[in-house]
Amino acid sequence: MGFIIAFTTTKLMDQYDAGVGFILLLLTFLFYFVAVALHEAGHAIAGVWVGFDFRLYVVGPFMWEKTNDKWSFKWNTNVNTSGGLVLCMPTETNGLQKRFAWFAAGGPLASLFTFLLFALCFYLFQGRELSYAAQVLQGSLFVLAALSAFLFLITAIPFHMGGFSSDGARFIRLMRGGDHAAFEVSLLKVIATSGSGETPESLNKQELVDAIALGEKIKAPMAFYLYYYLFYRAWSLQEVEEAEYFLKKYLDLI
Repeated sequence: MGFIIAFTTTKLMDQYDAGVGFILLLLTFLFYFVAVALHEAGHAIAGVWVGFDFRLYVVGPFMWEKTNDKWSFKWNTNVNTSGGLVLCMPTETNGLQKRFAWFAAGGPLASLFTFLLFALCFYLFQGRELSYAAQVLQGSLFVLAALSAFLFLITAIPFHMGGFSSDGARFIRLMRGGDHAAFEVSLLKVIATSGSGETPESLNKQELVDAIALGEKIKAPMAFYLYYYLFYRAWSLQEVEEAEYFLKKYLDLI
């Protein structure tokens, strides 16, 4: 993909005046964040569409977070999320599997749409005599289209790497079902219950234990987090010895 973009860009630059390519090179870094922002906006729109609570929007060093129904801006200092992140929390547990699948698909679909839109606008300029500013604009549309296509491909192609799954892999896994999908839905149910204002003792202990067993069976990296919820459940019920056991288990695994 990188070769195709570089080769096509080089050919494109041949038709522009001197200096246009240099300006586009300087703007590419900014355009990357624009493409990421549009990709993450797709996740956010899909999340709201399926009834999730939109909580967090991160693009590079910029972060917007909702606390007590009010949005505030912060600088993002976490390198792990600097590529872009949207957090949409389920507020109830009905139909979580398919709803979360469409939330995962929202980003790639947005990148595909923006690629087609920028590519169409780019070709509207073809075959015309362009001023210097129009050349910069047309080149900018090409760069945005290329970056959107790149983001679509690297997020839509199904792959797994360590504990990370691409958006495409998550969509297919959740739509297809099976142990991995069942575990992910179990985790989402716990998050939905705790995030909706329910107290920890309302969590179903057997469901948590079963989810841990399933997570360990499929070697899910997130399985140990369920001990965190078991700890809070036991602590809220004043089951101190159980709470201590689950807390130690959680700390050992983390």
